[in-house]
Amino acid sequence: MKKFYSVLAMAAAIVGTAAAGTVNTTTVAKNSNLATQAIEAVELEGNLAVSSKSEVAPKELSSVDQVCNVYSFSDYQWMLKGDDPGIGTAVIAPVEGNTVEVIFGSYSHFPITSTVDLANSTLTMKTADNKNVYYAESLDKYLSLELRVPDKDNKYTQNVDEATFKIQADGTINLGAVAIMGTWGGDSYNFGFAEGVMHPYNKWTYKASEWETLADKAVVDEFVFNPAYSAPVEPQPTTLMVNKTEPNIFLLYKPYTVGGWAQRNATVNDEGFLYVDMTNKDCVLLRPLVWCGFTLRYSGGETEAMYPYNNEGYRVYLEDWTQDELIEEAELVMEDGESLQDYLSYYDSKNNEVVVKNVVFGNAQNPVANLIWTAQKNLWYKIALPESYGAGVADITVDDNAPVKYYNLQGVEISNPAAGELVIVKQGAKVSKSIVK
Repeated sequence: MKKFYSVLAMAAAIVGTAAAGTVNTTTVAKNSNLATQAIEAVELEGNLAVSSKSEVAPKELSSVDQVCNVYSFSDYQWMLKGDDPGIGTAVIAPVEGNTVEVIFGSYSHFPITSTVDLANSTLTMKTADNKNVYYAESLDKYLSLELRVPDKDNKYTQNVDEATFKIQADGTINLGAVAIMGTWGGDSYNFGFAEGVMHPYNKWTYKASEWETLADKAVVDEFVFNPAYSAPVEPQPTTLMVNKTEPNIFLLYKPYTVGGWAQRNATVNDEGFLYVDMTNKDCVLLRPLVWCGFTLRYSGGETEAMYPYNNEGYRVYLEDWTQDELIEEAELVMEDGESLQDYLSYYDSKNNEVVVKNVVFGNAQNPVANLIWTAQKNLWYKIALPESYGAGVADITVDDNAPVKYYNLQGVEISNPAAGELVIVKQGAKVSKSIVK
């Protein structure tokens, strides 16, 4: 069961291949979920390495780009204190040549330098390459990488100097009995997790045959705050493409190639999209991991490729929440007089507009990062749809004649709410909080 009000913990992890010249091999205990893995701790000339024997075929790699992706991640030993499964995302980003960085989303201050071996389909982390990665001025300490394996009592006390991780045929990477930790030195650490699995997300690919381009354009009023100008960018007409199978999903084509944003777009000729899913009018999704064609050119000449998405889209597409679950979560925190529209993106049937709220930006290195300048502002898009697209959303209606139902704050339906009681009121698709009179 998913936990509401959870803080997103993004993390990553992986498992290894055998090293030559093995001495004093010791089998390490492992979680039953990883029964296909045989993990061994290997002492090699006084240094410790980690090896695994995987029953899953390795992925055939011809390019480092095949490994560089966004991954879902689940672990079973968060902070190494027991079974408390966590779910988040991880990113493997290119650096140069065969060098990459493994980035633990919310720990983006601590990218782990690693090396990809194309011939053997492996990725290697070394503690020697990841010392003093991050300096905390408030603590006057540096954060470094530690890799650990369990001892005979199944406690993560044995440090290893490196781990080489097998990349499986489907791109999955298992952490197994290897712990990845960011330590300040000694037993003081910033994070630590083990017994996890990474699964690569499928990147969305545009296929022209799946979309119909409308003659009439949508008008996009881009977010209120912008980092390039002191005044908001003027609304711009943008090409609208509708999904032929699900008309409540549409694309905005090359949204940053006209108007004020085009002046700061270093890739103005690139083909890009905003992917909007309004299959539930009370919880509209801006899909993550979609290239929008916008590379922001800063005043100093630096550039940064942008990947916009909203919180709702992240949680549904990448964390397997449902839109109904997000609505339920919002209902539980609504104050008296508030509505879902105060919390979630929505379709306004009266004005035939889509309001995409909770927008944040990642970049090319980490497309699901929450960049500081976007995290500090309430960014949004307001998309005025043309009348010709009205048929596409005709099934999204509000039934004012639907029966009224009442729920307590725990989400349990109540038939006769008492006077003065704060309840959730639901009529058709409309949900609000109210005090019973």
